Amino acid sequence: MKYIPVVGSVLSKADAIRYGQRISHLEKRMGHVTPKMLVEDGKSRSSPLHAYFEWNDSVAAYSYRIEQAQYLLRSIAVDVEDVSQPTARAFFNVSDTDAEGKKVSIYVSQDAAFSKPEYTKQIIQQALSDAKNWYQRYRTYKELSKITDAIYHELSKRGMVEKRR
Repeated sequence: MKYIPVVGSVLSKADAIRYGQRISHLEKRMGHVTPKMLVEDGKSRSSPLHAYFEWNDSVAAYSYRIEQAQYLLRSIAVDVEDVSQPTARAFFNVSDTDAEGKKVSIYVSQDAAFSKPEYTKQIIQQALSDAKNWYQRYRTYKELSKITDAIYHELSKRGMVEKRR
């Protein structure tokens, strides 16, 4: 089996191969894998998974709280009474530039997101990327062919997918 990083992943090709092979080895040995099993295996310095995890507990705890805050921001919706779909995300993750000219990841309200064209463009691009990932994951399921065909059609108009074989 050939392991590769998913689109948008921070993993290099070499990391995807190394980690994928180790996870496959664990799955064959244990019958399945869980995130907890990966962490337990990664505790050993000799495990290929060891380098993936943060082992400084102070840094790991802070990083986890940041992930919790990100989850919180993704978990809040707003009730929109004047449209057919009554709820929408309340906050969106976008990139901007800080005072020193450095690119930073920030969250903005729905109103701010759609009042600044560069934020809107980022959100639309992320939605298209999510649609592409969904399409790639489920395109082989006949039961979903109407949905995957519609996504393929839209993505192909934008040059985001290769022609079907």
